[in-house]
Amino acid sequence: MTLGHHARHYLLIGIVQWLVDWAVLVALTHWGMAIEPANVAGRVAGALLGYWLNGKLTFAGDETAIEIAEALRCGFMTTFSKVITFLGSGGFVWALALVCAVALARARRWTEVCVLLAGLLLIQLGFSEIKTWVDRPRPPAPLIGTRGSSFPSGHAAHSVIYVWAATTIVVRLRPGMARATLVVVAGIVLTALVGLSRVYLNVHYLSDVSGGWALGAAAFSICAAIGLVVSQLRHNPQQ
Repeated sequence: MTLGHHARHYLLIGIVQWLVDWAVLVALTHWGMAIEPANVAGRVAGALLGYWLNGKLTFAGDETAIEIAEALRCGFMTTFSKVITFLGSGGFVWALALVCAVALARARRWTEVCVLLAGLLLIQLGFSEIKTWVDRPRPPAPLIGTRGSSFPSGHAAHSVIYVWAATTIVVRLRPGMARATLVVVAGIVLTALVGLSRVYLNVHYLSDVSGGWALGAAAFSICAAIGLVVSQLRHNPQQ
């Protein structure tokens, strides 16, 4: 399976995920549930379905991704990948998150602080438990040291913080800012590069990376949805 096939799968799964999210929201509100908890339930249902489908549909592309990585292998790419992969390490991401949390707290953006820290904590707990449960062996002959099992990629899961940061800046902190699209694209590209660097360095299969991305996206989406509901209820207590 080529990377193009993966992109089409992600697009189709994203559409299905959105439809499930919308259907759960509509159904629950029709049955009398308030829109805020129905929205959270829809986000959770869509995220879990997307995580499961991505895991199922991407395993077939692992060998193709390894072959592409081997064809691209050279000294510069290896050095570049080692630098990029560091940006998804738990130590770096948590240090970055704490700096961001302090900056957000100084600006009294408590919802964003909670979403950031809760999302990362959920990722940390999630990939640790899933690794133990799945216990998938890593690819042979990695280019850097590793520990633990392969699925899902913790680096890929952690790297979703860059997409979260970019969207939070342009949607919540600086709405209407110039070059907002460029900021979001930069966050997506950095997240993608971190995940793909794990495949290039032969420490994860592409499906491990896909699973990590899905886990990170689900964690931040769930926390953001809950944060939005709590924020609305706090500012509109009569509802």
